Amino acid sequence: DRRAFILGFNLPDDSLRNMHPLPSQIPFYWQTFVENVDPVIKIFHIPSMNKVVRDMQRSILFLSPCKEALMFSIYLAAVTSMTPAEVDGILSQEKEALVAQYRLATEKALANAEFLTSPDLMTLQAFVLFLFCLREREHSRVTWTMTALAVRIAQGIGIHEVRRGGGLSPYDTEISLRLWLSIWLLDLRTALEQGSDFLVPDAASAEGLPLNVNDTDFDPRSTEYPCSRTGMTDMAPTLAKYEIGSLSKKLWRFEAARGVQPVPTAERDHMLQAAALCQNEVESKYLTNCADDESFQLYTTLTTRLFFAEVPLLVYIPILSSDCQATLPPSVVDQMIAASIEAIECSYAVISLSTSPRWGKLFLTFVNWHAIVIILEELCSRSNKTDLAQKGWNAIELAFACWGSAPPSHKLDGPWEPLMKLMRKAKRRREANQS
Repeated sequence: DRRAFILGFNLPDDSLRNMHPLPSQIPFYWQTFVENVDPVIKIFHIPSMNKVVRDMQRSILFLSPCKEALMFSIYLAAVTSMTPAEVDGILSQEKEALVAQYRLATEKALANAEFLTSPDLMTLQAFVLFLFCLREREHSRVTWTMTALAVRIAQGIGIHEVRRGGGLSPYDTEISLRLWLSIWLLDLRTALEQGSDFLVPDAASAEGLPLNVNDTDFDPRSTEYPCSRTGMTDMAPTLAKYEIGSLSKKLWRFEAARGVQPVPTAERDHMLQAAALCQNEVESKYLTNCADDESFQLYTTLTTRLFFAEVPLLVYIPILSSDCQATLPPSVVDQMIAASIEAIECSYAVISLSTSPRWGKLFLTFVNWHAIVIILEELCSRSNKTDLAQKGWNAIELAFACWGSAPPSHKLDGPWEPLMKLMRKAKRRREANQS
């Protein structure tokens, strides 16, 4: 019963000790986490965590509840990031069974740590990491609801008020800011998926954000803050996501406020200019000196450019998907269709990168709804015999190659059901044209 985890009912009495991997396997789980998960979910300071994990490995049967919850969340994240073939070949187990085992163990360990009322930062780290893993496998409304718990727990601890120059050490400040930013990103993603407003406000100033530094720039003994860097660092991908996420909020609110009403040219131009300014800032602050090879740095650069390529779609989508579409010149509509096609093709290219077995799976949870809707709306209303329409159908096929195999739980809510209705309508139009 999943409610037992939240409400504190008695979970099965199976000993958590028997659910740990062998001590000799723990370094593999940790290294897999460092390589596959840490670049995407920057919660920890890896050099200091290396020592923590080594210490816990030596006393794995005698861990405190908060440390045990953290270890199980790391196992879960590591296995979630691996392919079924990797899990079978390296760990000689079936991935789904191992994920289910570590999910149950993480839930039980969090319950033992009394995560709802615990003031311990490590327990909250474990819970937030658990929620990031849950996003790939669970009904999105579940993660959305549980993210609200993480927000309230963090506010109860007080990390939402942490700023540099406060009473904490530089190390504790940066770790708290990283954790709060991770919760901000969870809130952003789950709220966008549910079409709801956001619980966590944007940072009022740079003092409320982690520094753009590498983990080697500071440690628990640091008495002064490291200098924030320009360009790619360990924190840069997450900080870039924050800048992009803040712009996404503005675009979402712009879209919600306008509804289906015609967008005044001045407002539209203002949003596009804001997006161009944000792109320049992200690229100059975080994406300089990126490695041009098959690395997470390249992946970050490509996905960032993809987002900014989609911005015009977010600005125009309220009117393109309404009866007010006739107010747009045909040339603008064609431009948006071409941009949608390009966005889907770029998405497919990113997911198909040889680097993507590690990180592309996470990208699969972010469906390019706007581009798909724009193309299908037009395919429902115009001739399917033009070159642009054929390119549109090719893009739709790529989109379903990317996201059509999403877990069934992802298709029970959000835009999936109306999207499939639109797809069926477009297919009927295509068949009518062909006959």
